[in-house]
Amino acid sequence: MSTFSFELVVLSVEGILADCRSPAVVVKLLNYPHLDIRPLSRDNDLASSQAEKVTDEPKRASKNGSQFRTIPFASGKSCLFRMEAAELEEKLLHTPLRCLLLDESKNPWTRTIQQCAASFG
Repeated sequence: MSTFSFELVVLSVEGILADCRSPAVVVKLLNYPHLDIRPLSRDNDLASSQAEKVTDEPKRASKNGSQFRTIPFASGKSCLFRMEAAELEEKLLHTPLRCLLLDESKNPWTRTIQQCAASFG
């Protein structure tokens, strides 16, 4: 049995059309508890520098004329877990990493803004 580390840093989320007042990125790896990543406060140096980069970028318009938004996060999480290396490899090849962008200010039925899955295989 080996110990593994999973680390994820979200610098920003780009290309958002929906209004998002209380953003959070939720990541699910295999059958482990999900990781909630929330933006750092603007008082944090890394968050401030990331926010400056975002505000300097030109806004792009979608096909219907709406403005795409970029949400600075500059935040991350990590976790440790134990598993056999061969078992981990097999599971990662067949189970995608799931990510959601949520607006936590909305009710549970309408809070998902975007979602995606990334395969390791």
